[in-house]
Amino acid sequence: MAQPIGQTEKHEVVLAVAEENRALLIQLDRVLAGIPAKTYTAAEGAFRRGGVGKHVRHVLEFYQSVLNEFPEVIDYDSRTRESEIEENPSAARERIRRLVSRIADLRTRIENRSHDSIAKLLRFSSERPLGTVPTSVGRELVFLSSHTVHHLALIRFILESQGYELPDEFGVAPSTLRYEKKG
Repeated sequence: MAQPIGQTEKHEVVLAVAEENRALLIQLDRVLAGIPAKTYTAAEGAFRRGGVGKHVRHVLEFYQSVLNEFPEVIDYDSRTRESEIEENPSAARERIRRLVSRIADLRTRIENRSHDSIAKLLRFSSERPLGTVPTSVGRELVFLSSHTVHHLALIRFILESQGYELPDEFGVAPSTLRYEKKG
């Protein structure tokens, strides 16, 4: 049976996951720097519902849902869909920089242990609220990391189908990269 981890270890885990999220956003920013606006906004054929810009907007809005001072209630479903982020790679890159800064601020709050780590996650079903479940900063950062990797993998597929070469680690889970490094 696993032993419960202490408060110090919990903070270290949350700090590591915050760093993982920061690194994923920086990876995304670097890839966006190398593609033209026309590629960023292209949403046609198999990608008509989810070109690069749509995936980027979606990812960044999820980060905003958590990082806006870690609200009392996190509601991923009722986030504001910002068309500027979807249509303008420069606006997306600026938003990424702000989110990376917010993660740094969150890391400072975690290190100082001056954050309230409990919130409520609101869930919907058929357009009506089902209710809330307890969550924490750490839990939502773990979710954001997994969610982001999933969308980066889709972005990778879209860009590679258009002939772009991307860094090997882009769109690959950090745990997979660690596993591959061992072998």
